Amino acid sequence: MEVIVRNLHEQITERQVESYFRPYLERFGIRTFHCKRHQHKGWALLTFAYPSRGHQFLLHHGQSLPGARGFTFVKDKLYRLGRPIYVSLSKNVPDQFLLLSLEKQESDRHTRVQSQKPKITSSAAPKSKRAFDLKSLACGQWDYVDEELIFAIYSQEFQPGRGIFGPQSMFIKLGSSQTTLHPGADRQIEIPYYSVDSLTVGSQPHASITFALSESPKFYERVADKTEQKGDALADAFSQLLCETPKSAVRRRRITSLGKTHQKVVASCLCYRLFLANPSDIAAVRALKRFKEIPEIIFCNTSVFAKTPFPAQMTTLNDALTGETYSRLPFDLKFQLQKLAQNGYLSPLRVVELLAQVNKIVTDTNAGDVIDAIRRLFGQLPFPGPNTEPWELSVEHLVTQLQKNQQSVARLYAYGGDLAAEYDHIINVHKAMVTPSGIYLFGPEPEIKNRVLRKYADFPNYFLSVSFLGEDGEPLRHDRHTSNDEIFQVRFKQVLEGIINVAGRGYEV
Repeated sequence: MEVIVRNLHEQITERQVESYFRPYLERFGIRTFHCKRHQHKGWALLTFAYPSRGHQFLLHHGQSLPGARGFTFVKDKLYRLGRPIYVSLSKNVPDQFLLLSLEKQESDRHTRVQSQKPKITSSAAPKSKRAFDLKSLACGQWDYVDEELIFAIYSQEFQPGRGIFGPQSMFIKLGSSQTTLHPGADRQIEIPYYSVDSLTVGSQPHASITFALSESPKFYERVADKTEQKGDALADAFSQLLCETPKSAVRRRRITSLGKTHQKVVASCLCYRLFLANPSDIAAVRALKRFKEIPEIIFCNTSVFAKTPFPAQMTTLNDALTGETYSRLPFDLKFQLQKLAQNGYLSPLRVVELLAQVNKIVTDTNAGDVIDAIRRLFGQLPFPGPNTEPWELSVEHLVTQLQKNQQSVARLYAYGGDLAAEYDHIINVHKAMVTPSGIYLFGPEPEIKNRVLRKYADFPNYFLSVSFLGEDGEPLRHDRHTSNDEIFQVRFKQVLEGIINVAGRGYEV
């Protein structure tokens, strides 16, 4: 993707622009990018190989020039030498050869990092404790009960483990479990810092560390050491002859979840609470705030609450979307409401409450405006947590925001904002992204019609564009020490042979 940067000083050089943006981009995991400075014009172009993290960067820092519609909402405005810098998505298509070059650079960088032995950086002083013993781990969501912030647990692992704050990611090592695909194997969790929305530390009622994430972590199982493996020298020799990775070189395997219970909630529940085995370690955890690579630490004591099991909540939502009560609502609207729960923006029960209010709004207005108003809601919803007030996620506030979005959408369409309506060769397509941990819904987004869509142009809602990617929205990378067989041969294969259910419709992949 290509991003345009405006309002730069005329004297600033291309290298200075690159140096200025590098720390901001690294926060979102973008370490390979191309910078093109246009001299004496006050603007530059940034090109990224993969758009998923670029969109996260724009979500926090994106801002257009002031105009008739004013500024867009920006979480963190950028300034240099007192001058605001405007960053927005470019309308031009990036050069394909440049994208291929960036993908090659990123692949080489990833291979180089994997081959290097870990080094102790200057920021990780030997006296600083960055590894902590854990007595259990819970997966759930931030929620509110009577205006009080609570952590709702939907899955818990009681095996002891160890949490390690690394230079770029949080690593969690857990003991073996009998509920996994390979019982007896130790498990690992990797949480990149760029995916952490909030990091909360509390001492009451239990010493804990809570991560609220924008995407699911990566899960692994340890493979037996070479000394424990029954090595097949002949098989390894054939693997080398075929330029394949010998099985004896694999140290861990990717898995989809931590167990059977966790499998049911891993896609939508993106909060993980680590319960410390030693309560006195809280002081050492709080001391980590001086390390710049560690996400900002929030100190807040929150209680644990047991709510309706998450699978039961999703069943309630699916029954509501497919029942007779809301049968007259268009599929596009139901798609957006299911996306709110399935992608982890709101709890399923909160979406059920919102569904009743949306049904009333559709009765009095155009359904198309309501659909676009809900789509805008995705960029306006704050993550639940200590920095969010309960009223910001209340149904009353959500309905008020939807009504404001409706008015904004009506003004936008007055200038012709729907590309599919303006051009015959463009159509809006619903999308689904299949990852090792779950299925996420996106769109609809304008796409150029292919042969199938031209033939069935009157039925666009009966087609779904499906992509198979990693949790970060990028292709799964090859790592000679990690086996992805379970992801490709089991997880992705099951989706290809099964059906993706969306609001009562089953899509065959």
